Amino acid sequence: YAMDYGSGSTAYDSAGNNDGSTTGTWVDGIRGSGLSLRGDQVTIQDSASLSGQTQLTISTWVKTTGSGPVISKGIGKVGNREWELYIAGNGKATAIVAEESANTVISAQSAASVNDGTWTHLAMTYDGSDLRLFVDGSQVATTSTSLTIDDGNADVTIAGAVDSDVIYATVDEPRIYGSA
Repeated sequence: YAMDYGSGSTAYDSAGNNDGSTTGTWVDGIRGSGLSLRGDQVTIQDSASLSGQTQLTISTWVKTTGSGPVISKGIGKVGNREWELYIAGNGKATAIVAEESANTVISAQSAASVNDGTWTHLAMTYDGSDLRLFVDGSQVATTSTSLTIDDGNADVTIAGAVDSDVIYATVDEPRIYGSA
């Protein structure tokens, strides 16, 4: 999702498989255009290429002074929780993966806050044994686990979650990969 379109209500998937819809405002991003999401979000409908991941990498550029979900899949929807990259109420970047069938949620959190109103690159990886969180290219937290991410068939949301939780932020270059 390069977010370089500058207009319209579609965030086009660079891989061509999973376009998203948005009511956000197109603004200058870290590279080209980005989306200012102030109670808006990008919604990407669930598909086979976004579900059942045993490994994943999620990344994006974000600029905010707030807290809330940056990119999530099913978080907040009981029975469909899968993964989320968000900024906690204390301003710290947080990554989670969930195995709802075992009632297990694993997280990794940065030591420093990241909601300072400047562009910050956030990334998380899960390889089936370690959940890793990166801020501006540096690994800042790791949690070891062997959970299996549930396939909850939930939509992916950018700057929002299925439970209507939102973050007021500008987002650019979000990426979702099915490998760590």
